[in-house]
Amino acid sequence: PLALRSNHSLGAGLVELGLLTYSELDSALELLQETNSDEFIFERSLITILMDDLGLLDERKVVQHLSLSEGIQVYRSSDLEALESTLFSIRECQATWTIPFDCVNGVWRLATAHYLSAFVRSFWKDRLRGQIRWYAIETQSISQAFSLVS
Repeated sequence: PLALRSNHSLGAGLVELGLLTYSELDSALELLQETNSDEFIFERSLITILMDDLGLLDERKVVQHLSLSEGIQVYRSSDLEALESTLFSIRECQATWTIPFDCVNGVWRLATAHYLSAFVRSFWKDRLRGQIRWYAIETQSISQAFSLVS
């Protein structure tokens, strides 16, 4: 359910920005639900389905929007070591496509491929109970980081 809620909320954010229609979202969510849950959590998300399976989304446009319109910095490294922390479940990170990678003076730094998911932002805000500095990361980079700990 955590991964499904994350992806449904992401879809709503993409539609709200006009990057996706409701019809396209429905098609992608259908494919998402057909996907095996383990594969889905570890390797697939709504973004990967929209990009790879349906060819409906250019992730660079999403990242560019986040950078220009939301002021979110882009995190390009797959060298994320925060997954070694016992504070966070790898499942939580994978289900939300988010990695807390640093905390400085009570301000958490999180790299996420699902920033447009209001649910993901709320989940981590509640989970960390502190200030958060968000970074956008492409799905390929975050997938590489996940594969290092799987």
